[in-house]
Amino acid sequence: MASAAADQQGPIQALYFDGRKDKTFTGKSTTRKEEHVAVVAEPDSRYLTHFTPETGRAIHQAKQLSDIATDNGADIRVLGCDGTAVNTGRDGGICRLFELSQDPPRPVHWFVCQLHANELLLRAAFHFLDGSTTGPKSFSGPLGRAASGEVHQLGVATFRAVPGPLPDLPDQLVAELSSDQQLLYRLARGVHGGKLLDDSDAHRQIGPINHARWLTLATRLLRVYIGSPSPTAELTELVEFLMGHYIPMWFHIRANSTCTSGALNVMRSIELMRHLPGRLQDIIRPVMQRNAYWVHPEAVLLAMVADPDAAVRTRAVELIRRCRQQPQEDVRPFKLPVINFAATHYTELLDWEKELVTEPPLTANLTDSELQDICDQPLQVAAFPVHTVAVERAVKVVTEAAAAVVGEERRHGWICSRLEHRRQLPNISSKHTLVRSA
Repeated sequence: MASAAADQQGPIQALYFDGRKDKTFTGKSTTRKEEHVAVVAEPDSRYLTHFTPETGRAIHQAKQLSDIATDNGADIRVLGCDGTAVNTGRDGGICRLFELSQDPPRPVHWFVCQLHANELLLRAAFHFLDGSTTGPKSFSGPLGRAASGEVHQLGVATFRAVPGPLPDLPDQLVAELSSDQQLLYRLARGVHGGKLLDDSDAHRQIGPINHARWLTLATRLLRVYIGSPSPTAELTELVEFLMGHYIPMWFHIRANSTCTSGALNVMRSIELMRHLPGRLQDIIRPVMQRNAYWVHPEAVLLAMVADPDAAVRTRAVELIRRCRQQPQEDVRPFKLPVINFAATHYTELLDWEKELVTEPPLTANLTDSELQDICDQPLQVAAFPVHTVAVERAVKVVTEAAAAVVGEERRHGWICSRLEHRRQLPNISSKHTLVRSA
């Protein structure tokens, strides 16, 4: 049976992209702020290039991504990004404009980072319990201010264990985590059991507060709780949310990170939400709805064709056949579906009769015979990730290059050399090789 998995020697099928404004070296000891967008090919996390957007408009960035796809002989079926409006705007976002720029225009999967979506739930819960932010690195409430200090200098109190469905990660995955992520995992296991795994964990430095990265805030809040003899009701409720939802989901996503797990991850998030206090459920439910990218019929069908249950796969084949029988004229509009929060299985997350059901771009090349074969055997789909971890690491390297080298071409060579050097170093061969040079 044919497979939707990308041949490593075949055309690139997925571009993941992200950017930020960097202090950019312009020569003669001068710098300027300049935006750079890093582009990575998945599923092998291969750095392709970076570019400086001609303008801040989405249409220009979509055109530059399209040019990169053409230059690399790519057959793009997937775009991976975070959920900012410039990327995911229904009519004028980069993903939509990229689809329309293809020759001929055609849909691609919108694989919007599930780790970012999980952070949005923490942000909503934190704002509800402690108040809004007051600046890029500051908070208005007491918990945010307490977490912003030198929390590693706090003592260790006798703290109450806060149980939660924290997954037991395999050692290989733990080794691939950054130091901040490993510390979050270790502190969470300590809070879960009511005792730190190692006393030295309490005194390890934690990354700075950054409203673009809420993971370090979660780590700092756990540390404040560990050091509080009499934690406030708000701190206790927030730690219960961290242990009951945010942290288990963060590591669940890392452990189940392929695109065929996307809809199942949403189902898991909803299951965990049901155990939260009612007022927190009311806060995070609309945030889930606003980020329902992995409940789109194309994403759910992608999970279904790879499901071990033959009945689920057969249902997927029936739905895809129905899609193929419909007239295909324009590129379908990407509309977020209404989530069925009462679902008990991921296939029930949307109403199949009310939503516009369209075929997953990754199955569009299958013949009718190959599609029928899915009823007997799960489709092997390439392991495109549900997160943008690799491209975020590429962005970091681009930032380093921007501060050291003048010009995009020289920066590109510097980046490729740096990534190749890191790949060959045996002592950092785990997590850094998640991004490799072309």
